[in-house]
Amino acid sequence: MFPSTAPEPSRCLVAGLFKRKDLKFFAGERFLKYREARAKLWTAAFGPYVQEFLAERTGEVLSEHDAAKASAIIARDYEELKRLAAKDDDVAGRPELIKATSKSDHFELRFSSPAIGPAPRGVYVDERETDRRLQFPIVEQDSGQYIAKISYATLGASFKGKADIHVNYDHAETRRIRMPANVKETTHAGAIVFRTVTGALSIDLRKAKLA
Repeated sequence: MFPSTAPEPSRCLVAGLFKRKDLKFFAGERFLKYREARAKLWTAAFGPYVQEFLAERTGEVLSEHDAAKASAIIARDYEELKRLAAKDDDVAGRPELIKATSKSDHFELRFSSPAIGPAPRGVYVDERETDRRLQFPIVEQDSGQYIAKISYATLGASFKGKADIHVNYDHAETRRIRMPANVKETTHAGAIVFRTVTGALSIDLRKAKLA
């Protein structure tokens, strides 16, 4: 185990292990289906561990939702853990494209992300056939809605094939943006922002002349 005075990288490692292993017990339907006595027993067992390693500055290494679970575990608050578990599906929801627009020098992507989930921090565009990745900033609009501006020049100088679009989050894995069937595709100079057969958002640059 790491000492309570562990440096920041170690705290991040502990938090990562907590999210991947320990929090699985407290997740969604799995937790809600456990008998109350067993759930309380596990909560009591995890409490001292969470208290020692994650009681302070929890927001630096965990999302708001996971930090709330950590606090509830420390407090042995079974009812609060049930309430948080019931929200897990909403928290884990994928970002969803609202509108894609071709502007003079960029694609503008407006998307939503679950308001009670982790905070979006940017957009990744990953070329499928290579390990190339571009990152673009986002600007928050209304609650739960964001805008990303994908530069034509940057795309044209970096990619030649198809690329997939993900949202980067604080203290959570990246998530692919979902594109509903009723959202229109958009194009510019041969580049196409389109919906895949699985309903995900991608860009086709094979015929693009952006650079």
